[in-house]
Amino acid sequence: MDSSITSLTVGAMARFGQPASITVDVPPQELLGGGRTPAPLCRDLSDNVRMDCLPVVNGQQAIRTERRDARRRGPPADRPGTLDGRDAMGDRDTRSALDRHWAASAAGDQDAEHEIYHDDVITDYPQSGERIHGRRNLQALRSSHPAELDFTVRRILGSGDLWITEYVIDYDGKPTPTISIMEFRDGKVAHETQYFADTFAPPAWRAEWVEPMPHT
Repeated sequence: MDSSITSLTVGAMARFGQPASITVDVPPQELLGGGRTPAPLCRDLSDNVRMDCLPVVNGQQAIRTERRDARRRGPPADRPGTLDGRDAMGDRDTRSALDRHWAASAAGDQDAEHEIYHDDVITDYPQSGERIHGRRNLQALRSSHPAELDFTVRRILGSGDLWITEYVIDYDGKPTPTISIMEFRDGKVAHETQYFADTFAPPAWRAEWVEPMPHT
């Protein structure tokens, strides 16, 4: 790092209200007297988020943020991480769509499985470098798979337009841990990235520090 730059740690509000930390590099000549944060950082982040500067402690600058929406509309509804009930309702709808998608995948119902996708969805397989354009091609590919498939969903995590599913695909009885990353647009999947991992025997050299995972 250039010696002419001073690094300040800033506490900020993440998307869903959780604290986060970022580092801001500021030339020393821009620091105000007394070691306070430079004026450009002490301003509203947007129409909905106010930033308040706090004193420097041990060379670190804390910044307190507050959402105007939350003050105006009252406390979050239904669950943490939402500004109002609309966000929670949207997440419930998306989670229900995902549950239907994975249930249809396990049942081999190709039409129901692919209802979740936009017609112009893009699906990527980074490990093989393949990209599939469109829901029609995606459904045709999956319908033509030569193996007998079974699906076990371990967990689904997400909110808003980004959702991740950890699951296991059995190909003719061979389990393959899999990750699906779905990016939504207007209630349907616009982009999906999938990673497929083969299982492997644990190496002996790390045996003293590990234990078998519970079967789920």
